[in-house]
Amino acid sequence: MASTHEHGPPGQPPEADTTQTGGGGGDDGTASIVIPGADVSAPTSATRKDFVTGPEFEFSPASLVGSWFHRLENDVMVWQGVVVAEPQPGVYLLQIDKLDEGASNVQRLMNMDRLLNDDEGYDYRFYDSEVEAKSAYGAWVAAERQRA
Repeated sequence: MASTHEHGPPGQPPEADTTQTGGGGGDDGTASIVIPGADVSAPTSATRKDFVTGPEFEFSPASLVGSWFHRLENDVMVWQGVVVAEPQPGVYLLQIDKLDEGASNVQRLMNMDRLLNDDEGYDYRFYDSEVEAKSAYGAWVAAERQRA
């Protein structure tokens, strides 16, 4: 097999183009990560959430990426956020905008099994847009006020 210059000299690691992307996915001020082989001329987003909420993002019917969600525990809304990536099939990176008091802009990997069959009493509800998720949250808050 012939070696090409873009893959580096024989016996040497390949040279990698690098693209800077956001750190932890929120306004967390963490250092950027480097993606080997990425097209450096391509536009980048400051965070993964910026990417999925940006005007150029398009849904894929085969993935949850870009879907907004609520996580309920015993009918109490405990998380809200958006699915920002699918690093491997069936594993999703969730950007959690609201977690228990004191924690926000947290990212967490979850596999599809946990989203479908959470034995801890959690229920996940998904929405196609932030507007739909906020509307559902407003309806949930109103229903909770009527129960009280």
